[in-house]
Amino acid sequence: MKSSAPFLAAVLAATASAQVRLPFSRQRGAATADGSAQRRTPPAVELYGAEFTYVINASVGTPPQNLSLALTLSADESWVPDANDWSSWDYGAFWPGNSSTFVRPGQNSFTVQYMDGRTAYGDRIRETLWVGGAAVPNLTMGLAHETNARLGMLALGFNRSSSGVPNFPDRMLAEGLVNSTAYSLWLDDSSAESGNVLFGAVDRAAFEPPLVRFPVGMATFPDAVYFSRQTFNVNLASVNFSRTAGGAMQPLVQNQTAVEEVIVGIDPNFSVTNLPHFLAQPIWDLAGVTYDRESRVATIPCSAASNSTARLALQLYGADGPVIDVPVSDLVLDGDGVVPTPRDWDTETETRWCTFGVQNTSSVRSLLFEERRAWGLGAPVLKGMYAVFDLANREMALARAKFGADRDDVVPFPSYGADIPESTKACNKKYDYCSDDSDGSGSTGRYRSGTPYDGGLSGSPLVGVVVGCIFGGSVVTLGIVLGILALVRRRQQSADTAVDEEKTQAVTDAEQPPPLPPRPPQAPADPEKAAAAQAVAETEQPPPIPPQPPAPADPEKTAAAQVSQGQVTPSS
Repeated sequence: MKSSAPFLAAVLAATASAQVRLPFSRQRGAATADGSAQRRTPPAVELYGAEFTYVINASVGTPPQNLSLALTLSADESWVPDANDWSSWDYGAFWPGNSSTFVRPGQNSFTVQYMDGRTAYGDRIRETLWVGGAAVPNLTMGLAHETNARLGMLALGFNRSSSGVPNFPDRMLAEGLVNSTAYSLWLDDSSAESGNVLFGAVDRAAFEPPLVRFPVGMATFPDAVYFSRQTFNVNLASVNFSRTAGGAMQPLVQNQTAVEEVIVGIDPNFSVTNLPHFLAQPIWDLAGVTYDRESRVATIPCSAASNSTARLALQLYGADGPVIDVPVSDLVLDGDGVVPTPRDWDTETETRWCTFGVQNTSSVRSLLFEERRAWGLGAPVLKGMYAVFDLANREMALARAKFGADRDDVVPFPSYGADIPESTKACNKKYDYCSDDSDGSGSTGRYRSGTPYDGGLSGSPLVGVVVGCIFGGSVVTLGIVLGILALVRRRQQSADTAVDEEKTQAVTDAEQPPPLPPRPPQAPADPEKAAAAQAVAETEQPPPIPPQPPAPADPEKTAAAQVSQGQVTPSS
């Protein structure tokens, strides 16, 4: 079956312009499955990890099978549910037996766990994924046989393997769909109901300059700051507030040093912003929040959404970093279903209570080069921002979003590892990120090939240290410093190597899969059931997203791509 002309035109246009636009919509209650659509009892969902669940339309296989996937910025492996193992397909599922391009390198080789309690177990496969009118062939992803989620995931996070299996952004680069592994993300309006992901480019019509870029991947270890390759983390520079919309800003707390030591993850998928108590409490006092000890949730009268005039200003990275201006009214989560509170109606005051968008929940995680606490900025704080996530350079950029633009003004990345277009550089010498002549020219403390430093010293500070040691006779001190840096790098490389070996073995060696829970017996695919399920998948798509016309890949093009990739031709 040949591709339709409009669909082929969309594919060619995406390839020629080195950018792919993908609309998404918000789906309430789509994160975790109920009892009718799972085979495992879902664990309690922690508040700090509760997600908005932004959903995109996609197709998998040849011919394409329509389904929906949730976006995640914190994971690196995409996956789809196996229709043979699911009793409900609200957002679609994948029938592997109906695809001619399906390849299963090994069984029981895929497992993933998310911070909000969702899990998925199954096999790693290679398939063609269609998104935004573009085909991404030979993508290694998971095929979930067991999961407590309602839908699969499109993972846009850092690839945790330095030399192993390419993930979705890597495969887009390899196929020439983008020039660099980077993407922009913004919402259509302040309701946060829908938005766009633009791969390989920025849209100047969607933000107000300046677009300020800064490095990400910061983590505390144990009382210092280093860089991790696998997170969109950054330090806070300041937190200020005003009680009125036009009032002068003043510091939220007096201990500025403590503020600068807070490392936060940046993820628009998170339903709340999570901060340490010494910051959360004064924000609660400013907003008029009541902490419900029974449910352990900060709540606020829902009327604050319309009558609060207070504002917060959070600056990231340093004095030149971007500032996120947040009206307190945006932090009133009315009807979002983040965590149900038993105080919907206070019988004495007849006041309706809502969940507040700033919480102080702690995480028990404490891993080398990972966040020690799950502090993070979520959707209520970020919904007014335009964000660019640059995987190649381990950077991101933020600007104020411009809602309601009637045209596009897209600027693609010119090459792999190029600086974010239209951006200016934030400078913070505390982390050796910039040189003395910080002029926004694009020097970013990394090799121009796109390979970042692993938190090492940049040129000018390193020269200063060396010269100081020579003239001061502190050669021993220099050796100690270099030894510490080498040890830190060695630990990071060891961690990356372990991840590489785990992924490579999972794909190529099916004889040693990771331990998984017992898998229920798999029934053979019923043709009538398959046809009915496919009909459901094609007709019950998320309402806010326009449908995409599915079409199979051109057989000649598919064969050529498989030969160039060195793949074994799968059986039908």
